[in-house]
Amino acid sequence: MLGISTQTYERGDHIVDPRAASPPSGLLSMTVVGPSLTYADAYSTAAFVMGERGAAWVACIDGYDALAITSQHRTVWTPGLEEMMVRDQTVGPGDGRTR
Repeated sequence: MLGISTQTYERGDHIVDPRAASPPSGLLSMTVVGPSLTYADAYSTAAFVMGERGAAWVACIDGYDALAITSQHRTVWTPGLEEMMVRDQTVGPGDGRTR
């Protein structure tokens, strides 16, 4: 079984960076994948607050990987996500079909 959790800036107002006492900045989204949805959710929240370095933090947790999209629209991911990524296909809007 695989748990996947994503935090985004659009829903991030309920997440507070305890160092700044405000919503985190620097990421548009942080997705964490792993064997437990409960832990993936907790890790994605913590990693989202950490910003770009949150993906590296997740990489240190056995069985979990992360994909972050920065506010500069760059993607950062952990090595374990390489095998799950598809780079040679595109999906059309709204139809889910490969083009």
